[in-house]
Amino acid sequence: MEALELHFKTPHMASFGAAIAEIKPKSMDVKVYDVAGEVALPS
Repeated sequence: MEALELHFKTPHMASFGAAIAEIKPKSMDVKVYDVAGEVALPS
């Protein structure tokens, strides 16, 4: 989440936010997925 929060503070994301504000979407659905670990595949 720290990396994502830093990403949202970058200049291109500010431009993206301004562009979205101009479009004025009626709704937005954003999901964040987290990979919690690693397991070996069975042979």
